[in-house]
This record gives sequence, C-alpha cells and structure tokens, in this order.
Amino acid sequence: MPSLRRSNDFIFAYCLFALLACLPIILFIPRYIDDYSRGINGSFNWTRSGFRPLADWLYSIFNLGGPATALAPLGQIVSIPISAIGALAISKTFQVRNPLLAAAATLPVFINPYFLENLSYGFDSLSMTLALTLAVLAASQVRLLNPWRHWVIITACLLASLLLYQPAFGAY
Repeated sequence: MPSLRRSNDFIFAYCLFALLACLPIILFIPRYIDDYSRGINGSFNWTRSGFRPLADWLYSIFNLGGPATALAPLGQIVSIPISAIGALAISKTFQVRNPLLAAAATLPVFINPYFLENLSYGFDSLSMTLALTLAVLAASQVRLLNPWRHWVIITACLLASLLLYQPAFGAY
C-alpha cells in the first residue's frame, strides 16, 4: 500500500508542476495552419496527411464523432495526466522513492521547449502526448526479464506510438 500512496503523491506533484508549466499554453492556444483547416473542414485528416490512423480514431472518440471541432484546451489538460503516467514509469524504472524528487526529475522529459511546442497545437496535442507516453512505457519495459510477455507489450506500445505520431519513436 505505501507504493500506491507514493504513486498517487507522485502523480499529484507531477500534474501540479506540469500544470504550472503548461498554464500559458492552456490559457492561450495559438492556431496553426493545420488547425484552421481541421476546424473549417471538420475532417480529422491525420491518416491522409501522415499515416496516423490511431490519431484519427482517438480524436473521433475524444470529439464524440465528427465533424472535428476545436476542443482546446481540453486536449492539453488531458495530456498532463497522460504524461504523468509516462513519468511514473520512468521514476519506477530508476527506482526513485521520493515522490517530489521523482516528479522534479522526470518533468524535463515531458516539459521541455520541444514538447511544449507540441502541446501548443490545438488538435494534435493529445495524440502527440499519448504517442510519447507509449514510447516511454515501451522503454521502461525493456529492463524487465520476462521476455515474451514484455516484448509483446513493447511491440504493441511502439506500434501504437508510431500510428499516433511517428516522431515520438525517438523517446524509445
């Protein structure tokens, strides 16, 4: 039970730190060219523009069907606890026991200028965050010794990550 308590403390501390870092983006979401086209046309269009079929599927569920509407900053807010799951996997991999220290140590993985730029995309932030988190989860499974079950998990996480946002593969 203490491990669960530490995990909850970590998630809370991480989400608080990440919310503070992302607050300017949440308060002002700039629109980009692809955001305008998705908002005007109402199409998801990730599969045709870069073969991201899971991004189409994820956003159609998140959007409760079509047409695509700008739900920002909801995607950015939901991205914070999703990234906390990846950060928790990193802290467990390196066995950091102090929740505040673990949150502060793993925060730069997700809260850095490059990732914050990805969060500023109104439509893409959720799929980018989920892809990065899946790549980090796959990397955290590599150290475990049960080869078949963990390699299936690693393969599934990496495949889903690639079908959401291909550049997130670099996190693996």
